Amino acid sequence: MKNRILHNGVEMPPIGMGTFPLRGEAMDKAVDSALSCGYRAFDTAYGYCNDDSLGASLQKYLGKYGLSRENIFITTKIGDKLDNGWPSGNYFYNSTSCECADIRSIIQTQIDSACHNLQTNYIDLLLLHYPYPDYYIEIWKSLESFYKKGTIRAIGVSNFRERHLEQIINRCTITPMVNQFEHHPLNTKKSLIEYCNKLNIQIEAYSPLLMMNSKLTKSDILAKLATKYSKSIPQIILRWDIQLGIIPIPKSGNPVRLKENIDIFDFELTEVEVNSIDCLNENFKMLPESINCPGY
Repeated sequence: MKNRILHNGVEMPPIGMGTFPLRGEAMDKAVDSALSCGYRAFDTAYGYCNDDSLGASLQKYLGKYGLSRENIFITTKIGDKLDNGWPSGNYFYNSTSCECADIRSIIQTQIDSACHNLQTNYIDLLLLHYPYPDYYIEIWKSLESFYKKGTIRAIGVSNFRERHLEQIINRCTITPMVNQFEHHPLNTKKSLIEYCNKLNIQIEAYSPLLMMNSKLTKSDILAKLATKYSKSIPQIILRWDIQLGIIPIPKSGNPVRLKENIDIFDFELTEVEVNSIDCLNENFKMLPESINCPGY
């Protein structure tokens, strides 16, 4: 597996393991299996409320495979905690007097919490989870200042569209290194991908397998490719991501699925086949960001 190089020179593994909503024994089992089959990147968030479980599991199993903290890449996100799956206490949006000092304090608290829970003294990649209306420019400027202190190796965004990125480019000093958003064959976001590629912003795909929606499992195109390459449909989709230059972060707690998801580096789709998967797009969204971010 060849690492991706972010525009600040930091290397990032080409595939990662998503962790929401894993906790406790489920996290232990997943992390143990993931490390054993080659995963070196793990994705969590302040809002997932499971970074303590991820940190404990990594501490428990890194040594088993002769690994140390420096051998893995941890991504977390600042934002609101979740309550029954949706945000509560939306700090950045509901505050009527959200001054820059308040924002920095909130971010500092979340960074300190993440480092403590993950049992690390630095974060490899810190993302702004959503473009919180009215405040995402101030939040990003605060992230820039924390990045310059050196305890965060790279900063980026999640769920940002072109107009949000354009505001950052025009009003801030550091271009995001990463944009993480929903991406799969039913929602290819071609224009956003082209925009990010032009700015050398690395794209990460969450929900890359769309929980194996029936439109994917019943796709003749994907089924034929799976047969041709003796791979599963999920493997075909993840390989498609890789060839588009996108870092997929599929989530699974199943050891068999984890191993399958990373076993995608021994074959290559043709350009015609990549384009045929692109044609499955119907702009279908599994996660409506506007619920998490009013005014999105």
